[in-house]
Amino acid sequence: MQVRDGQVALVSDASGHYQPGSKQMMQTVQELERKKVAMERLGVEFVGKREDKEDEEDEEDENGYLQLDEEDNPLKQDQPNKNMQVSALELLGYANHSPHTAEAQMRKSHAKKNEFYNSYLVRQQLETAHKLLLDWRKIHDKSS
Repeated sequence: MQVRDGQVALVSDASGHYQPGSKQMMQTVQELERKKVAMERLGVEFVGKREDKEDEEDEEDENGYLQLDEEDNPLKQDQPNKNMQVSALELLGYANHSPHTAEAQMRKSHAKKNEFYNSYLVRQQLETAHKLLLDWRKIHDKSS
C-alpha cells in the first residue's frame, strides 16, 4: 500500500508468499471505498506472477478459466505476467459480475487496447515515411 500526503494512493497484490487474487483485491478496494477513500485517486497494481512448474500445461485460474497472453494464446505456467496498474474505478467495474476473474479480464482488455494503439502507431509511422518519400521524390525530380 502506498500513501501520499496522508491519502491511500495505491494498493498492490505484491506480497511475500501470499498472493492475493482478484477477489481479495476487489474486497480491499471495496473496503477502502466504504472507509471514504477517494476511488478516483486510488490506483491498483497487479504484479507479474510466475508459476514455476515443471510441466508446460496451459495456465488456468482458480476457477478453471484459461489465462491468455497479449496475443490470445494460452499462457504457459512458466511465463510471467507483466505488472499492470489500473484505476480502482476500473476494478470496481467488475464487482457485480466477475470479481474472481477481474485481473485476467483487465489484462485481456489492456492487451487489446495495446495492440490497437501499436497498430495505430505503426500506421502513423508508415504514413509519415510515405509522405517523406514523396517529398524526397519531388525534390529529387526537380533537381534532375
